[in-house]
Amino acid sequence: MKTRMLKYILTIIFSLISFIAFSQTTYYYTANSGLWSDNTIWGTNIPPAPDATNTVTVGNDLTITAGDTVTSYSNLSISGNGTMLYIKGVLIINGDLALGTNKEGIDIASGGMLIVLGNFSADDNKFSIASGGYFYVQGSVTVSKNTQATVTGDSNIYFETAPVGDWPTGDTGDGLPGYNSGYTTDPTNNPLPTPIQDAIGNNCINVSPTTVDGCISSDQTSFTFTIPDATNGCSGQLYYRVIRDYNTGSQTITLDYTQYTTSQDLTMTENPTGYSYSVVFYRGNSITDLLPGFKEVPIILSNTPTTGTITK
Repeated sequence: MKTRMLKYILTIIFSLISFIAFSQTTYYYTANSGLWSDNTIWGTNIPPAPDATNTVTVGNDLTITAGDTVTSYSNLSISGNGTMLYIKGVLIINGDLALGTNKEGIDIASGGMLIVLGNFSADDNKFSIASGGYFYVQGSVTVSKNTQATVTGDSNIYFETAPVGDWPTGDTGDGLPGYNSGYTTDPTNNPLPTPIQDAIGNNCINVSPTTVDGCISSDQTSFTFTIPDATNGCSGQLYYRVIRDYNTGSQTITLDYTQYTTSQDLTMTENPTGYSYSVVFYRGNSITDLLPGFKEVPIILSNTPTTGTITK
């Protein structure tokens, strides 16, 4: 009896130890300056894994190399006197980005792109973006007047909501100047510039064809096309909708979000003459909880071939 009880107690203890070991949060932090992709700069000896429970702290100068796309699936903080985050490639943060209060900074080079899908906050920091660089925040933006910002050339700064705090509109000076607000990841509602949409879309959806062929009925009252398989390399549930006149700006939705699993034929009952159409793909947890990013595939329509008699 005692032996049985001892085995039972030991089983519980080992189960608790295993649960703690496998459920604990991993804290990633920089131990040295260098490239994000360099294992030796991280205190964990490996770059942050794609795990939503991770936390990432940048306490040393860190660089995203040109041509690289880095996705952080957690909140990221920059903390340390004068610590800089240099973005020459693409950094997508599926969480918040917060800067400390000790002159930490962000430098976005030409061709660099910083995408924050959570909230952004800065207080007494440095921020610079070169012409040809991009900065997008989907959540709230809070910046104090002590944050020094420099924008060179065209300002590719886009927010979904207007920022909170002191935010002058000059090219240099306090705050973060020259922003554009009200932009969204929805192609039918004040969409973001193509480079940002492409970066987010490539992070979420994979659609092989660049165009979809469609056929107009002989009586011009409908058209049929095949929705391509977009499941490759994409997790979560897939959704699509068809956009009429997206390319001409009227942005009329002809089909609402519909769950999608694999390629399928679709017929639209309307005269397509004079219109253009696209299929837009999304990923999400449900129709009411779509994730940022999309892939748009234009539909190329042609008339039904006619038949006739060939004579010699």
